[in-house]
Amino acid sequence: MNAIQKSIPRDPFLHALLDHGDFGIVCMNDEGCIVRWNPWIAERTSTQPEQAVGKSLSEILPGTPKATLEACRQAMITGSPRVMSPVLHRFILPFSRPSLQIGRIFPAFNEENRCIGVVVVVNDVTPALDFENFVQKRVRLEQKDREDIFNAMAHPAFILDPDFRILDANRAMSDLLGMPIDAIIGQSCHHLLHDADRPIDRCPMLLVQRCSAQQQTEIHFEKFDRHFIVSCTPVFDEENRLCKMINILMDITEQKQIEAALRLSEERYQAFVKQSSEAICLFEIEHSPIESHFPVDDQIDLLYEHAVIRECNRMFAASHGYEDPDEMIGFRIGQVFPRLAPENVAYLRQFIQDGYHISNTETKELARDGSLRYFLNSLIGHLDDGRLVRIWGAKQDITKIKRVEEEIRKLNAELEQRVADRTAQLTAVNRELEAFAFSVSHDLRAPLRAIEGYTRILAEDYGPRLDPEGRRICSTIQNNTQNLRRLIEDLLAYSRTARSEMERIPVDMKSMAYSIYHEATTPEDRGRIDLVLADIPMAIGDPTLLRRLWMNLLSNAVKFSAKKDRPRIEIGYDTAIDPEGTPRQAYFVRDNGVGFDMRYAHKLFAMFQRLHGAAEFEGTGMGLAIALRIIQRHAGKIWAEGEPENGATFHFTLESEESHETSRSRADR
Repeated sequence: MNAIQKSIPRDPFLHALLDHGDFGIVCMNDEGCIVRWNPWIAERTSTQPEQAVGKSLSEILPGTPKATLEACRQAMITGSPRVMSPVLHRFILPFSRPSLQIGRIFPAFNEENRCIGVVVVVNDVTPALDFENFVQKRVRLEQKDREDIFNAMAHPAFILDPDFRILDANRAMSDLLGMPIDAIIGQSCHHLLHDADRPIDRCPMLLVQRCSAQQQTEIHFEKFDRHFIVSCTPVFDEENRLCKMINILMDITEQKQIEAALRLSEERYQAFVKQSSEAICLFEIEHSPIESHFPVDDQIDLLYEHAVIRECNRMFAASHGYEDPDEMIGFRIGQVFPRLAPENVAYLRQFIQDGYHISNTETKELARDGSLRYFLNSLIGHLDDGRLVRIWGAKQDITKIKRVEEEIRKLNAELEQRVADRTAQLTAVNRELEAFAFSVSHDLRAPLRAIEGYTRILAEDYGPRLDPEGRRICSTIQNNTQNLRRLIEDLLAYSRTARSEMERIPVDMKSMAYSIYHEATTPEDRGRIDLVLADIPMAIGDPTLLRRLWMNLLSNAVKFSAKKDRPRIEIGYDTAIDPEGTPRQAYFVRDNGVGFDMRYAHKLFAMFQRLHGAAEFEGTGMGLAIALRIIQRHAGKIWAEGEPENGATFHFTLESEESHETSRSRADR
């Protein structure tokens, strides 16, 4: 029997806990061998104690996480307990079925205070978390239902405490006050509704406090110049004490306005119609009213047959070319809204379907001289016992506006065509320039090869006959032809980035960047360079072009940091501020090299532009121009930040899949 087994006393209470407790116990000695394996663990791992005792965790449970084994090791080394949370670890031990586990690891000491092993205690918290999640979900749903009902009310509503402080308010209340709900809560209702320091005299909440019963009062709110019926309902707690008051404001302003309007005399009403700056008329139904239960098409037929003008003001008559309103009395509705115009029939159909009310709808109408006029029309029908008896109409003449809109539309069409033509011309010119650059670069390769070949022959076959100056000239020719060859290759690459067909597929940017870094460096370089490669996200784009982009950026980072004692190159993905000041999620390549002066940042991506001399750093000045073209083809952005002798950072973005689909759908339309 080993030390830990000996250290466990034969206490029946302790062994009852170990054998029947609702948790797992694994005891291991200082050699990592299992000496205790309780039934709870055995049931969940399908491994009996006699199978486990004497073996290590990794032997008996090969799927045991490394973190668990390391935690046991650290507990024995340090003599300190360890806790493993399901927040940080998917599981502590591999059970037969998935579960959320909490692990506690305790070191065991002998009489000499030497650590002789560890005790691993495992709890399955899955049932408790499932039940807690179920309860929380039910509570959230019930709370949301109450909030939805409260906020769905059309009338402003709010809940008060006994001190008249607002505990909650619905959206309609927020709209009435013009304040967010969070700003309303906690304030006194009399302050928000009446700009008063205490409740007003007719406040129904005061009455509720006095008589403990529901109250309803009509109040004019001077702050809003509106009339409301305020209903206040008390809510009592378990001890029958007033704890809340639910208040609903029913806006009766329009009803009050209608009542006031009905009190106006017929003379004032007539004066208003005749002197109004709006064009107003009254259609009445001759012979018999139109039954509202008739089919809509039948009602339209009856309107064209029996609706006639009984009254109109001077503005209405003038809009149709008449000086005297009486000249239009008796006109049928078809003389105002010609039935030959389908939109007029649709207008009357909508009027009927919307409950004999329609407003601000465009119509075409005939004037006295036969010309077509455009109006913004509103109609209100009056029904008596379910039958349409009259229609009031008001309208504004928008003929001049329509003519101006037509002129603007024509000008816009002409402008769009001119822009399209100019864009096509620029596109054609760009294509010709790209084709020219491709052709010239391609055609220069043959004579360049000849120059290189003959110079090499001259140097190899006739070198001994040449004096030092001749050999220097041959070397200069060879160096310059090599530079020219690199320049031609870069020009061809630049042209290909614009001419090649784009492929849009998922690209593993991290793997690609790592691969390109190895292509751009030698083993000696990699021994000197500190590379930091973060977990950058996938991208959607052309893999060939993106490889060239990474090659150009990483080659620059290697080249311009080469003179540092310990070069550092970092590749990542983070939020950056572009030159326009807009925050963007962007990939980046950062080095600690020679950097550059930000005053010349605008030259970085231009063709043949170099911020460092060719004698200091070799290159053609085309690498960043090609990078810019690749980014443009991916509808992204690229920019740089730097400081002399403190390195440079190049940021770039690519068009997202959603943006690409949106652009493609627009182009299809």
